[in-house]
Amino acid sequence: PETLLPGASVTLTGAYTVPNDNPPDSVANTVTVTGAGVSTQDDYYSDSASVSVAVVENPDAILALTKQATANIQAGALRARPGDTVTYVFTVRNFSNELAEDVRITDPALADNIIISALGPGETATFSRTAAIPGDYTETSFDNTATVSTDFSSEPVEQDTASASVPVQLVELTKTANIDFEEGVAPGDTVTYTFTIKSFTSASLDNVMLEDAGLTLAVPFPVTLAGNEEINDLSGTMTVPQEWGHPEFVNNATLTRGGEWLDDASVAVPVVSQEMELTIDSITQAYEGGRHGAPFRTGEAIEIAFTLRNISADTIAMPSVTANNPITDSAASVVCMTSQYSLAPEETLDGICLFTPEAGLESYLDPDGLEPVITLTASGTMISTDASAMADAEATLSLVDLALDVALTVMPNSAERGDDVRVEVTLTNSGASPIGCETQRGADPCWSVVFDALPAGWPDLNALFAREITDLQSVVLQPETEHKLELTDPITVPAAALHTEFGVTVTGGSYNDQIADSDLGAYTVEETATAMLTIEYEGVVLALTEIRQSLEGEEVNGTEQRPVQTG
Repeated sequence: PETLLPGASVTLTGAYTVPNDNPPDSVANTVTVTGAGVSTQDDYYSDSASVSVAVVENPDAILALTKQATANIQAGALRARPGDTVTYVFTVRNFSNELAEDVRITDPALADNIIISALGPGETATFSRTAAIPGDYTETSFDNTATVSTDFSSEPVEQDTASASVPVQLVELTKTANIDFEEGVAPGDTVTYTFTIKSFTSASLDNVMLEDAGLTLAVPFPVTLAGNEEINDLSGTMTVPQEWGHPEFVNNATLTRGGEWLDDASVAVPVVSQEMELTIDSITQAYEGGRHGAPFRTGEAIEIAFTLRNISADTIAMPSVTANNPITDSAASVVCMTSQYSLAPEETLDGICLFTPEAGLESYLDPDGLEPVITLTASGTMISTDASAMADAEATLSLVDLALDVALTVMPNSAERGDDVRVEVTLTNSGASPIGCETQRGADPCWSVVFDALPAGWPDLNALFAREITDLQSVVLQPETEHKLELTDPITVPAAALHTEFGVTVTGGSYNDQIADSDLGAYTVEETATAMLTIEYEGVVLALTEIRQSLEGEEVNGTEQRPVQTG
């Protein structure tokens, strides 16, 4: 009806004819009614109702049987496999006016029959049973038919049948593409695919065929699979057509047995048109004397200059360049800067990327840890096709990681005038690159050690340590090693000495073969250290006796007369 008044109802009828050929065990139907409010057209209402009717093939039957199957599928599986269990639910209904006695449900999947002593008119009985798919099963579906019968005058009379089918996965096929999915492939590239075929039945399967249109397989097919065999060394190649214009290259592999489908697998490979050209023009690092090339110091910014060129016949929108952080244990990011919103054909775009590799990382001590490879990736969108355009370029960043720890020790750290003390300097290379040189290069020495001047009466430590400093010039301090500067003879504390602070400044550098002599100043590391010597004064007592303050011309003793005023 077009309109249904409040409280009103209407009855509608429809007919469905059960087919004579291969009739179903039951017919289920759902009807849905919808309507819109008259006063408020935006309000919609709906309701539905369902009914299931058993289909009985025997016109003289008084019992109807339905059967439902639910496979207990393994985690990760798409279908039941040999050895899995299936749960069946049987429902038998007496739709006559007679008492049905000695009702039996038989099923080849069950070990025992289901027996009902009596089922009265209109009564329904439901039973659940579990059966296992044989481990050596070789069919792609597990089919069986149940029969319900009753005893009339001691002769079982078949009343109805019900069948159930469970799809069975005999074999699994997986397919992977051996590519970098972030970079994708270009038209004309050859893609290598790897296949794995795994059998789930303990029986052998012959005449198994793998087909993948356009793919060249390294192993001839068909093959015979032994029980529960897994083949994982299959590979094949396919070339992306030069005229391919879609953003993905998709192909499907199918596994069959004697022409019957077993499984399939597909892979979508991203296709990137090489419509741009990315070139790294220079890699430099700034220092006080200007700019230098490789190697580059950790802890300081590296500037990577690049040029991006549109080599297509279409304008590329929103061109951008990004770069990866090539150091695994670094949290630093690479910042790339561009300044154009589009690139016309043959137009170029210049930009820079800035990267500051952190100093002192453990990964630098690994083989090739100071030779990370950085990759720049350019991307954009073709205006006419909306397809992606990509390009990349990479370079090796030769790094120098300089870190020097200096410790200055005076032993003992407390002495009286006239006592002897010893002074020692310990140098530790806490970086990943050697510090120092065996032979001097350039104008400056390999090492510089300068002690702070001490008060009158103390000797000149620079003169005392002259020999040790000279010997240090030929020392190359390797990573995670130390070197000590120490005197043979002690130093005597002067007669008038007070508490004394000792200080030293040590400068070393890298003399990597890649470094030009003119740039050696960019590869130095300088550290300072201090140590305090406390002088003990025998027989001297220090005491605070008075606190005085001049207040409005009057001198006040704050310890006796009144508190000292602030200000």
